[in-house]
Amino acid sequence: MLKLTNETKIGILAVVAIGLAIWGFQFLKGINMLGRSQTFYVKYDNVDQLRPSSPIFINGLQVGTVMEMYVDPEDDKSIIVTLNIEAGLDIPKDTRATIIGLSLMGGKAIELVITGPCTGDDCAVSGDYLLGASKGFLETVVG
Repeated sequence: MLKLTNETKIGILAVVAIGLAIWGFQFLKGINMLGRSQTFYVKYDNVDQLRPSSPIFINGLQVGTVMEMYVDPEDDKSIIVTLNIEAGLDIPKDTRATIIGLSLMGGKAIELVITGPCTGDDCAVSGDYLLGASKGFLETVVG
């Protein structure tokens, strides 16, 4: 029978603890490292205080998070937002990703406005660009 020394046990414990810490940190940022997802991009003129790990909704149901934001290298006036959306959702190509205000305190999110179901070539695939828009908090509340 294999006998483990104390140093080996401590080494295994350290590796497991580091792995759990990395997974926990990613989980707190809203990134699911164990699940599959799709990546979409949206180009905005103004992100209006949107942050990475902001939620993405379809009709009030959270379906993903904002992964990252960066200035478009081809056009310095635009900002590209990377959306991480759960796998298995069929997103039409004409979906509008609208930045909405969640509260008076300034929390922002993205709402995917889908006009209808997609079939075949009408569905966006991971890596596609979606249309971008934004609404203020009053527009979100009033409708």
